[in-house]
Amino acid sequence: MKPKKPIGDRYIRQLMLDGFGWEAQQKLAKSRILVAGAGGLGCPSLLYLAAAGVGTIGIVDFDLVQGSNLHRQILFTEEDIGKPKVEQAIRHLQERNSEVEFIPYQQMLSPDNCFDLLGSFDIVLDGTDNFSTRYLLNDACYLLRKPLVMGAISQFEGQVSLFRNKIDTDVNYRDLFPNPPRTDQIRNCAEAGVLGVLPGLIGMQMANEAIKFIAGIGAPLVNRLFTYNALSNQSDIFELSANPDSRRGIPADRAALEKTDYVVLCGEGIAGQNPGEGGKGDKADKADRGDRADGGDKAGGRARQKIESAGPEKADDFIDIEPPELEKLLQKLNTGVPKGTKTNRTDQPVTLLDVREWGEEPEPKGFEYIQVPMSELTTRWEEIPEGDLVIFCQSGIRSKHAARLLNGLRGDTDTTIYNLSGGILNWLRYQNTENGS
Repeated sequence: MKPKKPIGDRYIRQLMLDGFGWEAQQKLAKSRILVAGAGGLGCPSLLYLAAAGVGTIGIVDFDLVQGSNLHRQILFTEEDIGKPKVEQAIRHLQERNSEVEFIPYQQMLSPDNCFDLLGSFDIVLDGTDNFSTRYLLNDACYLLRKPLVMGAISQFEGQVSLFRNKIDTDVNYRDLFPNPPRTDQIRNCAEAGVLGVLPGLIGMQMANEAIKFIAGIGAPLVNRLFTYNALSNQSDIFELSANPDSRRGIPADRAALEKTDYVVLCGEGIAGQNPGEGGKGDKADKADRGDRADGGDKAGGRARQKIESAGPEKADDFIDIEPPELEKLLQKLNTGVPKGTKTNRTDQPVTLLDVREWGEEPEPKGFEYIQVPMSELTTRWEEIPEGDLVIFCQSGIRSKHAARLLNGLRGDTDTTIYNLSGGILNWLRYQNTENGS
């Protein structure tokens, strides 16, 4: 079999690998990969995809290079500042591998152009930095049955997964996050900062997943989530399962997707909100305020009155708790209920409260808990048993907001509210370490 393009000795080191060889290299040479976002994640992904010999690489990004990009977007130089990212990325990549065909898309991804852009590519890498594009890409790839590699970073932590979208039981982004988080729950790099090396590490993992998947080698992260902490060098892989209920948020077909306003859905571009934070849209915001036909308006009104009367000191009165401390606390509880299950019991000295949205993975392990999603907290907070609370979410951000909210709603009580630092991911990571797995 002749190669699609002349190879020479460029790829000789990977051709020598057992289990890779000429056949895998040919698969790469014939493949077409679209990289969405030529930023901190996209730059390292592009470098290694091009170096590996991927035949065709599309790059979509509408932005210009800025000085603040240079510490992490390693494709660019000082001379590139003020120039289009797509244009400069291709220029630098062609200098490294002239055998690769690069297709520039200097435009913003939108519901109107998404299907056309994605259609001719074999796999998509999501290196974007805003929730509206993330949900758009996820939904489009799901409808197209197209593989999607997801990478995400925040300060010192990163995540990678591969959404295969081949069969109904394949996990997609909405199984992890059925609904976009509020704008005040997730901060982007411009607000929270990011260690420059982290997107490099995660971007390389994304490229690795794409290469494995195309070449048919190894075990791609299908139905699994890889997490990495740059401060501790701790990495974990969590098994995921599909949630049929999360599919309800995905448009039924292309026509429905093209009518969906993902910017509004994710609360981006609304007055007082910064793009890229991944908030909720107007309808979701109204739901949080209690503007519902089932009496939520009254409940939301009572909630606001209680928060306002509680004052700022009470609202911030909660304790951060680390996994080892939570384990000690759990050892004092003897509930007789199987661990890792939801419960409706109200006689517990301490209640563990999951404020993630319905269907978010992974499932908690090691304790019983109740679930009241953050989006329903102002209308259902009175259902939460009295007494001390340990609140958790995915990574410890939403739970802090929930702790402040519940402190204000409960008013003056003798109970203590704890926030699980690092969320359920941190707890499961700790459990895996303690169990030696």
